Amino acid sequence: MKRNKEKLGSKWQKMIGINDSKTRVKLSYCVILFFLFAFPMNVMAAKEKYVLDFGDQFMNGTRGDSATLYLKKALRNQYPGIDVTDFRLLKVVLLAKTKKGRGVAQLRVGPEVSEFYRVAGRPRGFRHNNRDSFDRISIENPYNNSRGPWQLNLQGKFKVRKVILIVEERKRRHYGWWSPGERDLYFRVW
Repeated sequence: MKRNKEKLGSKWQKMIGINDSKTRVKLSYCVILFFLFAFPMNVMAAKEKYVLDFGDQFMNGTRGDSATLYLKKALRNQYPGIDVTDFRLLKVVLLAKTKKGRGVAQLRVGPEVSEFYRVAGRPRGFRHNNRDSFDRISIENPYNNSRGPWQLNLQGKFKVRKVILIVEERKRRHYGWWSPGERDLYFRVW
């Protein structure tokens, strides 16, 4: 009985050809590649970067009333035809400078706001447009859902060069016999 099991085992190994270690490594690589391509890559969602150019725009936000950059509106204006509802905001990078180095920026996404981030600057360098005189501030999204307004509230005297939006495309879920675009057309006809 024991000999039959050994014969079957050796016949099986000979038939597949996994006697040596090189073949075992190849087989393990094949299994890993199969799992990578067989399952959807939800974890590796594509991140996109949109650069909003404000052309060194001067903004003055006083203590009582802050200057506001409406990011969704600017995104639609600078990239026409884009559907902002399909995106989830991950991060905002602000390239700006303040007159005295005491200005602060705050990101508002939906009902949530981030903490205040100080933006550097000097009175002498405020008039010049050197690339090195602008401060680069990275602000994470405080509201994971990303529904609602995307705004940058600025308090102080600012010169804003660019705002970079890092977004990720939202996965669409629909559970009917139509896709979301067809449904909107269907209800518009009615």
